[in-house]
Amino acid sequence: MSGLEIVILYPLLMNPAVLAAAGGAVIGKAIGTALYNAYKDSKATKEKDAYINKFDKNLDAMTKNIMELSKTLNNNFQQAINTELTGFDSLRANIKSAGSSIDMEHLIIQAGDVYKKIRKNIEIYRLQQIEAQWKDTDIPELTGETEKTLFSQKEMKEDVITLKKPVEKELFVSEIHKYHALIKTYDMKIYTELAPICDAVKGESLTQRVKAVRDEVLLKYGKLKEEIAWTNVYKETIGELINEALKYPANENTVSDASKLLNSKYISKDNYDSVSKILSEFIIKAENKKSKLAIAAKIGQTLRNLGYMVDENDETTVSKLDSGEIVYFDTEQTDYKVMAKLSSEGELTTRLVRFVSSEDETKSITTLEKQRDSEAAKKWCANFDKFLEKLKDDNIYSNVILRKEPEELEIMYVVNKDMATSKKSVNADAEIVSSSRRNSF
Repeated sequence: MSGLEIVILYPLLMNPAVLAAAGGAVIGKAIGTALYNAYKDSKATKEKDAYINKFDKNLDAMTKNIMELSKTLNNNFQQAINTELTGFDSLRANIKSAGSSIDMEHLIIQAGDVYKKIRKNIEIYRLQQIEAQWKDTDIPELTGETEKTLFSQKEMKEDVITLKKPVEKELFVSEIHKYHALIKTYDMKIYTELAPICDAVKGESLTQRVKAVRDEVLLKYGKLKEEIAWTNVYKETIGELINEALKYPANENTVSDASKLLNSKYISKDNYDSVSKILSEFIIKAENKKSKLAIAAKIGQTLRNLGYMVDENDETTVSKLDSGEIVYFDTEQTDYKVMAKLSSEGELTTRLVRFVSSEDETKSITTLEKQRDSEAAKKWCANFDKFLEKLKDDNIYSNVILRKEPEELEIMYVVNKDMATSKKSVNADAEIVSSSRRNSF
């Protein structure tokens, strides 16, 4: 009869910067599965409430950052941002009713995506404010001497040659030079490419042709605004990921490649997705390793607090647990041990075992010994509940996926050569005492 337990352990961790920066399947799957598994099979709601509270705090952190960044915007733009932030409200509501780890994963991914979209819009609004500040005096004089029309008369159909009011044409010309000048502020290459057609409008008499140039310049400027806005967001979030990655012993290539991307004038979505995926995977792996090491240390510490024999300074035990090796913790009865193994996924398997000196010994277990085994197992089972509670006090939560009570499974006997040596020593000492007694008579 024995207590066997398999439980998933993980600390209550969810970094706001990584969550907001990634917004991808790597982070979503890692955190979403952990969150859902924390309480999917539990009747208690404390674990669920704790994770929902953690999720809310992450959304609060992202909201605070957005509000801080939007302070430079005018009232209308700030109101628009506040409206977009209501998207977080639906996430808060939906996570409470998440029915599976996939649902949780999607909500976490969505949180990151909503954050990045709002950040992009803040950048767009900033550019629009700059546009609004431009005045006619900001527009440079035309540099070209072109007096001919943009299109020859042969290229134009008779039915589309319609004269517009001079005021409308002048408005188009003004817009052309305004947005052409704005483009110069951000990208000299595009400005130079557009210069010939922008200069040519000086001598153009047909409003329709001027409008075509205006539309082309606005299209180029609109695409440039989007590219600038997304690049700013990508650079900010990659920077956050780099800072997070530098908290751990990082592969130099991992960080250096990302740093090089920060020096690019523009960052495409594909480049961002590639770099953020690499950094996110590294951070999650490093965080898991750190978490597992912390869990391994807490396991020994918690068992020691419950009265089990664990050396407070025994780094070997922690190292073995961290590397996935089987570790035996001493109980107050020297032949009974708590066997423990921690997998790379944080799955802890524990079982009460009894050390025996040989395989033959397992074949001659008496009824009295079985009763003793049962009592030892029941005591461990009672302590196991306390063990999980104490871990939770240290923010290490659990999801029990298998548990066998002493009545359901016999105790495991582990052959240990040291036990045999010990018994021989005990028998030898007994013989010496017996001989001494005989000689004393």
